[in-house]
Amino acid sequence: MANRYEKEISEILERMERAGPKSGMGDRFRRWRQRKTRDAQPAMSGGTTRWSPGRFMVIGLVLLVGSLIFARLLGPATPWIAIGGLLLLIAGYIAALSQTSGRGQQASWRGRAASFYSAPNTFSRNEILRRWRNWWRAHGVR
Repeated sequence: MANRYEKEISEILERMERAGPKSGMGDRFRRWRQRKTRDAQPAMSGGTTRWSPGRFMVIGLVLLVGSLIFARLLGPATPWIAIGGLLLLIAGYIAALSQTSGRGQQASWRGRAASFYSAPNTFSRNEILRRWRNWWRAHGVR
């Protein structure tokens, strides 16, 4: 019995040696860092960066809160900075609401187009039979 276990353990070790070392956390971190630096290079080389609504909202919030915290230091510019921050915050919020998620993608559910599941106004007998046959075919029943 012990001989059988030894044989199985040696087989497992041989398979592990043939497969080679797996990539560890160091490799994953290195790939992540390379991807991040590759993405940052266009921005650093003078390329245009995409201003997201979230950035506008964060900048507006920082200006608004900063103007309230440093009101005595800023003096008469405080209300103008606060108004500018508030406008940026509102503009970012409106821009976030106006963006449609999944632009250019067809709506789907369970791997099929949503139009497949939309109910027509009238169900004809042929339509019901067609859908029933399609459902059975899709589930491997003939």
